[in-house]
Amino acid sequence: MSAPQGPGWQQGPDGRWYPAQPQYPAQQYPPGPGYPPGQQYPGQQPYLPPPKSSRSWLIPVLVIVGVIVLSGIAFTWWVATKVGDAVSNVTGGTDMTCPTGAEISRLLGANVKGPTAAPEFFVAAACYYQPATSSDLYEVIIVSGSKLIADDEIASMKSEGLSAGASPHSINVGDKGVAWASTTKSSAMAVGEKALVGVEVQGKNSTEIPNQEAAAVAILEKVIH
Repeated sequence: MSAPQGPGWQQGPDGRWYPAQPQYPAQQYPPGPGYPPGQQYPGQQPYLPPPKSSRSWLIPVLVIVGVIVLSGIAFTWWVATKVGDAVSNVTGGTDMTCPTGAEISRLLGANVKGPTAAPEFFVAAACYYQPATSSDLYEVIIVSGSKLIADDEIASMKSEGLSAGASPHSINVGDKGVAWASTTKSSAMAVGEKALVGVEVQGKNSTEIPNQEAAAVAILEKVIH
């Protein structure tokens, strides 16, 4: 229209007049149903917690590894014990009983204390005695080992005696018995029914001592078997 035809007409951008547009009331919607906090409503995607850190597997893995390590140690100890017992039954070496300190003192004619038993390792065992007081002089070492290595150990013992200026010689103890004495050590060794046994009497801190060959032989006779 080129002119308004009544109240409310409005002129458009093209210069024409147009009747007023009817006004409609805003549409009202009923309130939706209420849902308690945390309850899933229809159409809602279920809540998925965020993925845990990759470190979450570390604790159980460490526990499993710890169990495996401890089991391995226990198994190794069991094998060592069984193998040691089996070899000992054949060759001897691990069933030596250490004499008391009083017994060694009587045979030595000097005071020592002990024994301190070294841990058994398959086919070897040892007893160690030290001077009873600071004024006492002697140390005593008794070693029991496998008969399989008797020849090598006896040869080594003789070589040590010669190097120390001693004169290794046979003794009537066990099988292949040998003894010698130097200025710092007296030694005796022989093969018994079950094991090779060696005895050393030496001065503490490698000090010079009187000849104690007889004492070394007497101790050897007591412990050899």
